[in-house]
Amino acid sequence: MKAPTEKRVQIGPLIRASIKKRIDEAAMLSGRTISQEAEFLIERGLIADEIAKLSDTTQEDIHRMTLLAVMNRSGFAPDYGVDANGKKIIVQWRRRKLGGFVKEDKK
Repeated sequence: MKAPTEKRVQIGPLIRASIKKRIDEAAMLSGRTISQEAEFLIERGLIADEIAKLSDTTQEDIHRMTLLAVMNRSGFAPDYGVDANGKKIIVQWRRRKLGGFVKEDKK
């Protein structure tokens, strides 16, 4: 993250302890201070919201696309079904192998 050129102001939001822990861990891994990490994450969230608005994409869509990408890279593919409202949903994940799918043992 590029160092901000504008004056920095202090804010004091109350956050859950689990979120604080995640910020602390991310700051340690990135080498940023907790304040810098929090600012980075807030800015990144704001940018994601702007992109979602411009592309008419919901946060749910973004999470779904991220999950699909992660699972695909991890060697899994979704099996789709339809819910009671007719919406396409993932009903299970299957492990892929090169050239096809792994056959499951039926016990």
